[in-house]
Amino acid sequence: MIPIADVRQRVKARIAAASKAAAGRRAAASAPGRTFDQFLEQIAVPMFRMVALSLTAEGFPFAIATPLGRVQLEAARGTNTIGLELDTSVDPPVVLGRTTLTRGHRTDSVERPLRPDLPLVQITDLDVLEFLLAELSPFLER
Repeated sequence: MIPIADVRQRVKARIAAASKAAAGRRAAASAPGRTFDQFLEQIAVPMFRMVALSLTAEGFPFAIATPLGRVQLEAARGTNTIGLELDTSVDPPVVLGRTTLTRGHRTDSVERPLRPDLPLVQITDLDVLEFLLAELSPFLER
């Protein structure tokens, strides 16, 4: 029979290994979040602001909102939005575009990755602009 001291030593080693692995997973999971925060601050939010200002100047009042961890373009009337957020449910995480359009009592919400073929650090302001322009058409119909 194995002495209790050996069993305890092996259990303690397993606990230490599990703690180390969990710390590594937490660190790996938080890195994309930090990168996405930089993406929001340096690329997405400025582009959303420029598009909102341009739309407002053309008679389509829009505003931007920056709830924690995302940015969204909001129509002045209604609950219509176009936004970007980080989808961490996939590996590697992707920037997810979400468009919500309400017509009467019907609300349609569509989600699609912004650029699934590129890592987050390679997504540019042009990618964000193209996404916004593609999603804006139903919002601009009068």
